[in-house]
Amino acid sequence: MFNFLSICYNTLREKSRKKEKVMSLESEFTLSFYKEVAVINEKHQVSLVQHVESRKLYVKKTVSPHNLEIYQTLKREHFASIPAIKELIEEDDRLIVIEEYINGQNLEEILAQRLFSEEETRRILMDLCQILKPLHEYDPPIIHRDIKPSNLILDSQNHLFLIDFDASKNYNPDKSRDTVLMGTEDYAAPEQYGFLQSSERTDIFSVGVLANKMLTGVLPSESRPVGPFQSIISKCLSIDPQDRYQTVSVLRTAIEKTGQSSRALPGFRKKSPRNMVLSVIWYLFICCFSLTLQISDEKGIPLAGFTLYLNRAAIVSFLFLWTLYFANYQNFRDKFPFKRKDPLFLNLLRIAAGAFLLLAIPACIVAIIESFL
Repeated sequence: MFNFLSICYNTLREKSRKKEKVMSLESEFTLSFYKEVAVINEKHQVSLVQHVESRKLYVKKTVSPHNLEIYQTLKREHFASIPAIKELIEEDDRLIVIEEYINGQNLEEILAQRLFSEEETRRILMDLCQILKPLHEYDPPIIHRDIKPSNLILDSQNHLFLIDFDASKNYNPDKSRDTVLMGTEDYAAPEQYGFLQSSERTDIFSVGVLANKMLTGVLPSESRPVGPFQSIISKCLSIDPQDRYQTVSVLRTAIEKTGQSSRALPGFRKKSPRNMVLSVIWYLFICCFSLTLQISDEKGIPLAGFTLYLNRAAIVSFLFLWTLYFANYQNFRDKFPFKRKDPLFLNLLRIAAGAFLLLAIPACIVAIIESFL
């Protein structure tokens, strides 16, 4: 009896080994069609490969097998603005993924050169919400859990792509917390550290950090932007997921509304009593200072009549334009070319250059008018 069981066990074991060998040969045959072109990230085993027959470029990476279900879903469903999965090869304790190569710049590379304007940030975040919507509405919902600048790529047509689903998971309403803790420090929501289960609102937290980084170049803990995105970022970064936007659709609507800029003067847009009082004082100062200022010509003779009022009007224009520039009224500041993320002395130079241009505009107008007098 013992010999019979031993023979059965050895037979099954041999069949299993043969099956593994066949699978290994199949995997090797599939992978043989992809020739490595360049190493993208040696540490994370990511490389650029080319199909030997079609000559198309793909990204090859090795990830944990716990990602298999997520990648199978991505391969099957073909979500928009997400790299298409070409091959999935499960081998031992690893998963080899061959996916579409997106030719473009990721947001981290762009941030190394400059900041994003409010208009650019609005468009990119709205596109990101549109990408996340079908993932979050899938059954079961797919949570990305690693939204950050390096995982968002803009192609040559400024089309946004979301990549890297290595930290992703399916939302399970029956679980109270995550069993596998993944994500990127500084962009990860509190629940990703094991306090609660990741949900759609986990990605919304990361979108808030991303928005802050795009507008300021730093994390929310260092500085936050002043303007229409300030309240949106604060709501996204709420510690309690229930206090955040509950869906990306609601978040997208809030982001879209930032483009409908209020025509109220700076200081009156948020209806803050403190800001309105300070603004009234500032506007009164501009008027009183400009209307009482005595101006002399090159010979020291005080100006009078039309020439005096013309120069006073130029000073009012300069101070008012500077106010609009400083408060970024109707995205006024974003229309200037001085937006690069540079060292302190270059930022001061940028501000000085902006002030010079704003001063030059009314000064040129005055000079032109005076030339006809």
